[in-house]
Amino acid sequence: MNRTQIYEKVNDVILDKLRSGVVPWKNNMTGFMPVNYVSSHIYQGINWLLLNHMDFKSPFYLTFLQTQKKNGKILRGSKGIPVIFWKLMQSEKPDEKGNFDEFPFLRISTVFNLTQTTLYNDSKEKELKLPTAEEVLHNIISKHNPVIDHNFRGKAFYKPSTHSICIPPVDQFSNPNSYYDALFHELIHWTAKDLQRESSIDFKSNEYAFEELVAEIGSSYLCSLSGIDTEIENQASYIDGWLEKLKKDTTLIIKASTHAKKAVNHLMSTDSEGTGSPIR
Repeated sequence: MNRTQIYEKVNDVILDKLRSGVVPWKNNMTGFMPVNYVSSHIYQGINWLLLNHMDFKSPFYLTFLQTQKKNGKILRGSKGIPVIFWKLMQSEKPDEKGNFDEFPFLRISTVFNLTQTTLYNDSKEKELKLPTAEEVLHNIISKHNPVIDHNFRGKAFYKPSTHSICIPPVDQFSNPNSYYDALFHELIHWTAKDLQRESSIDFKSNEYAFEELVAEIGSSYLCSLSGIDTEIENQASYIDGWLEKLKKDTTLIIKASTHAKKAVNHLMSTDSEGTGSPIR
């Protein structure tokens, strides 16, 4: 399967979710993150989107080979879920300057939920400990010290000219979850400068829409990590808008989720490569 076919296959999965009324990057299940059963890594990027909102009671996933190595079997009739496996490859021959070119290798892999195997029991689920929103925010502030101005009334926004975030105090929101959802969204925008991600202030431009999708995916991931459920105003219109954009560009969702992954890892100061592993 070539790169174009991979983009199309992944895009079709996301489109099907949107058509069914599910926004893959919005979470309404508190404390539920897809995790690899063997490595214990939480899936990020496009694989988080592909595994989010699956109707399984276990958050753990593993491949057919991982199941075999654990002396387990896939239950008859189980259908796997596609994820993207990637690693950075190096050219066989150096260029005229003696440097080796690097390029990403992509392929579709398949994982199964733990409940689809003979290995399932809920004991490992009880070991999962996810951070609170306060802990996630404290971690971000201690590492980056972003300027957050709470002396503000109205809609939260990121101000590029001062590289700062303006947001009302938490008591001005209907609930604390809405506050953290908004703040995480603007923090993802805040990473654009450090990560040299292009953005635009033109609401109708493709660059603006792309940056918004990056922020939506990144903030929703942080909310899920924090056990926060999120809500969407006028969800039908919201879904229709993204359906239209994703139909026009089959690469959009993978590119946006990759940038969202980089933004999250930058804020959390974690490894952003994921070399040799599914995009987590």
